[in-house]
Amino acid sequence: MHEDWKEYVLVVTFEKDPISIEKAKYDSFAKEIVFQWEEETKYLSQAYVKGFVIRNTSANQERTFINPRYNNLINSESLSLFEVLADGEISLYKEVQHHVQGATGRYDPTSGGTEQQNRLVTEERYFLAKSSTLFPIQPRSRFARILATLTDDEFDVKGFAKKTGLKVNKVADWPAIINAFNQQN
Repeated sequence: MHEDWKEYVLVVTFEKDPISIEKAKYDSFAKEIVFQWEEETKYLSQAYVKGFVIRNTSANQERTFINPRYNNLINSESLSLFEVLADGEISLYKEVQHHVQGATGRYDPTSGGTEQQNRLVTEERYFLAKSSTLFPIQPRSRFARILATLTDDEFDVKGFAKKTGLKVNKVADWPAIINAFNQQN
């Protein structure tokens, strides 16, 4: 969740024209956009949003999120918003899900009870998409194999990674590899 209200501008797209909302943030745990509107805090569920862009004006950065249900992606019924890491003939998406996991308790002999503390767990899942079909990358070691299949072996993933010093199993390098393929075509 983005804490600093002043740093981010959200451009939210519904069915038609995008709107720009200043003083906004995305709460990925509650799956909603929180924004200030006429001195009131408003909440907008991600189910009604086609996509949005977070612009960090001070750092000149931009992050794009899409709702897979509104973007005709197959196998996306139960998924939350995707962050677009690379876009083109083949796209790379990241889904972040938060959930509360019940912890196993510890027996406290002084009180005679069991103390339990729930914890917030963050899961990141990655997907490749081609022709509106999603391909989950689980485990991460399958990235090169899935990408080679999607490109019909016309793009040497491991050769490109070795030549450029990128690592195929490193998630941070995946957007550069996907963008290289998309620019090649």
